[in-house]
Amino acid sequence: VNMNGRNKNGWTPLIWAAITGSTEVASLLIQAGCDIFIRDEKGMSALMWAAKHGHEE
Repeated sequence: VNMNGRNKNGWTPLIWAAITGSTEVASLLIQAGCDIFIRDEKGMSALMWAAKHGHEE
């Protein structure tokens, strides 16, 4: 599985986890070495999406 793969919006599994507030999934992806700096088609990173949705963890 490509943990840095993207969907049509440019979302990676980490961005999806950040948007949905799935902190356990995000943590596992980060520990496995995914790229935390990838930005989607809107220029948003996983951290930006997490903040936008009020996910503080």
